[in-house]
Amino acid sequence: LQHCKHDETSQMAKRTRLPPPTNLPVANFPKKTKQESNCSLIKEAREIDKRDLRKWSVECGLKGLAQGNRQMAEWINTHDMPRHLGSPNVFLPSSTDGVPNWFPSLFKTIVSQQLATAAARTVHGRCMNAYGVKDGDEITAQQVIDAEYTTVVGKDGKQKQVVNGVQPGLSGQKVKYVIALAEHMNDERLLKGVDLESLSDEELHSKLIAVKGLGKWSVEMFQIFKLRRQDIFSVGDLAVRKGLGVILHNNPEKFESSKGRTDLEKLAATKFSPWRSLLCMYAYSAWDDWKEK
Repeated sequence: LQHCKHDETSQMAKRTRLPPPTNLPVANFPKKTKQESNCSLIKEAREIDKRDLRKWSVECGLKGLAQGNRQMAEWINTHDMPRHLGSPNVFLPSSTDGVPNWFPSLFKTIVSQQLATAAARTVHGRCMNAYGVKDGDEITAQQVIDAEYTTVVGKDGKQKQVVNGVQPGLSGQKVKYVIALAEHMNDERLLKGVDLESLSDEELHSKLIAVKGLGKWSVEMFQIFKLRRQDIFSVGDLAVRKGLGVILHNNPEKFESSKGRTDLEKLAATKFSPWRSLLCMYAYSAWDDWKEK
């Protein structure tokens, strides 16, 4: 167990991760679970750890979650790894003066808010065209600031936002949000030149939440899926609550009341920290599978 203890300093080290245990014992999991299942799971986790650049070990995370309670351990050993862990880390941004450029990722986060996956992809593609982003390039804060914005009335009588003569499908609110983000990222008094990866979870949340358009949920998703932070728990996310209701009680409504949400937050903090980002990933997969039944 000593190899998998949470180490605060390790999270701040560039591209380092907690060392995996030399022997993740099957005994830590429910006795009724087949040993072959555990071996396959741990083998898959080690493969992910080899190719992914997160700063924490999935193998250690599985062990930590399994020790949280029996229901979680049983779920881990009888279900596939969360699909969000199934591919290498493709979120590594370009760098400007040695500082990773996260503007394109945050821009996409805002554009995609409240849209289904396919719709978000379409609108983002139209935005790249509207802002003049060439294939293979990334959108810049300066392109957003320099763009010409107008509003027209469509045949349906509704106002349409126009960017450089193109209608990308952004609402007037989202146009304001991406401009606010660009201004923050282009201002040395705010986020320009700031290495977001070097900030603590609390510092990062404070700086990003100050950007109009980046709410608590958006920042949490950025922390979990882009920066690969280890211990972020998005209790305000419906899918997280529903998924953990399925995993822990076979009841997606278990944590939907105000008291249920409070209980879930306490449970996650006491039983599953510091592996709550991985816990959220399991919840998303569980809820997706439940909806497909």
